[in-house]
Amino acid sequence: LEPPAGDAPLVVVTDSTATGVDRSLGAIVLEGLRGQDVRIAVTSAHLTPRRDGPVVVGRGPHLPLLARADVAVGYGGGGFVSKATAAGVPLVVVPLQGDQPEAAARLRDVGVGRTVPPRRANPRRLRRAVLAHLADDGARAAARRLAGEAAQLGPELAARLVEATADGSVPTAEGPGQHLVAGGAGPSG
Repeated sequence: LEPPAGDAPLVVVTDSTATGVDRSLGAIVLEGLRGQDVRIAVTSAHLTPRRDGPVVVGRGPHLPLLARADVAVGYGGGGFVSKATAAGVPLVVVPLQGDQPEAAARLRDVGVGRTVPPRRANPRRLRRAVLAHLADDGARAAARRLAGEAAQLGPELAARLVEATADGSVPTAEGPGQHLVAGGAGPSG
């Protein structure tokens, strides 16, 4: 799934893959952003695939789209949130269930996310949230900072912690921040 051509900001939207979700977030965002100077890529199994000017709808992997995105919109599922934050993309989250409200709150707390409650998720509110994020340099900076931190917490760090545990040296568990190098230079030893 390739994003629409052009230079306008790219908004990547994902519909839920959970069963029982009775509405398409993609459809609401498409309606809300109609006529705005943005490109929209919606990954959805619920909407009819299409490519029409600044809009593309279909199935496809998130990572290539998020690598070019300016804002991401989703329900707050762990997979999409992880991919968007690792790509350094601010999020608009409409949390439905499970851990989604907590993920939305955490993203908001670090300046990367805006939350639209599901009962209030209409085209006008989603348009306002997306456009506010596009104009928010602080959210973009926070998203890049979070992506840099996430990059430090990868498989190399996990391997070191497992090896330390296997050697009988139990690492402290004060949170991921203890493993970050100031300035994002890479994982600490």
